[in-house]
Amino acid sequence: MKKKKSDALRAFWFITVNFLRIIGYHLSNIVPKNNNIWIYGARRGRDFFDNSKYFFIYMNKHHPEVKSIWLSKDKNIIKKLRKQKYEAYQTYSLKGIYLSLKAGFVILNNGVYDVNFYLIGKNTKKIQLFHGMPLKKIGYDDKITLEEDKSYRKKLELFIKFRNKYFPFIDNFDPTLPYVDNYDYLVATSKENLKRFSSAFKINEKNIILTGSPRNDALFDDLFKEKCVFIKNLSEKIQFNYVISYLPTYRDKGNIKYIFSKFQYNPEELNNILEKLNAIMIIKLHPRDIALNIQLFEESFERIIVITDKEISDIYPLLKKTDVLITDYSSVYFDYLLLNRPIIFAPFDIDEYLTRDRELYYSYDKVTPGPKAKNWPDIIYYVSKSLKNNELKKEEREKISKIFNLFFDGRSSERLYKILTSKK
Repeated sequence: MKKKKSDALRAFWFITVNFLRIIGYHLSNIVPKNNNIWIYGARRGRDFFDNSKYFFIYMNKHHPEVKSIWLSKDKNIIKKLRKQKYEAYQTYSLKGIYLSLKAGFVILNNGVYDVNFYLIGKNTKKIQLFHGMPLKKIGYDDKITLEEDKSYRKKLELFIKFRNKYFPFIDNFDPTLPYVDNYDYLVATSKENLKRFSSAFKINEKNIILTGSPRNDALFDDLFKEKCVFIKNLSEKIQFNYVISYLPTYRDKGNIKYIFSKFQYNPEELNNILEKLNAIMIIKLHPRDIALNIQLFEESFERIIVITDKEISDIYPLLKKTDVLITDYSSVYFDYLLLNRPIIFAPFDIDEYLTRDRELYYSYDKVTPGPKAKNWPDIIYYVSKSLKNNELKKEEREKISKIFNLFFDGRSSERLYKILTSKK
């Protein structure tokens, strides 16, 4: 009964949103575009982070002749950006609507929901920066999710046929595939990355541009002045020489609690080892995971610091300060490879993950240049080993990095700007 009710609500929302978008689309087509007005957004308009953030900062700093505007549904983000002398507006405010209609370019990080997607017409160029190189299958390649949503799509079959026949410009809009849309350009970090995006987004390879990710510019220099204030504040309370960051991916079906309860997680022992190593461990779960599992960390330990988006929503300043990265199936390690520092992989639940959550594009062992931990005692062992010898797996890291990263110069934003302006 709950499933039927849920599907009915989703179907109602899907049809309503499509009709609103049809109206907005035609309105947008009437309004002349200004190619010197660019609007930006991230995470459905609820955050200021990732690729669109760094490209926005770069554009404001180096190309003020382009009117770069951030749209958000969060008043606090707007207030913060205005305090920093940036132009920012609420997504559905009169000014936000006006600029959405006038903008020649929209810069996205997740999907069209990042900005006022109702008002994106055929003359507005949509630039998808995305939020990671895919290790996990995404979009149309994610057969597990597609299969699960098949019954829901079948209920909308007649409407979708009608929509596709009379309104083909929104052919790819589907709430079950939030990253897929008719983008004009998609940004990739390498030719390997380009191939995966072409398949996942059903986009022609000629519309995928090789520039590197703007957020990775922050790993190379202090251009953006993005200091990790959280780490700086910690250093005033705890003495440490090393930062270890544990950044696991989100599990669609599984529960992150399982990773701690079933694989010999002993926080007291871990804390003691970290003290001996003069290190701290930052644990940052996915926002949805931490909300469900905050009770995991009720007991406090000085050197095991659990953070949420409230402390650090943008992980790139943290990555720059990280001496050893621990992850499982998160593509964050592709970016971290640019620093060529030790990575420990923790695929504790890989068999369950591959069958219940997501398939991977690659054989896991072939693209993960680092030791594979089977449990938390292994993590402790490999952390100690990596801090004593950061050359461990160095050549392997360099080899894999060259496959997934074409650029190692911190100039991705500059390349992106030059390509986009050449296409005005």
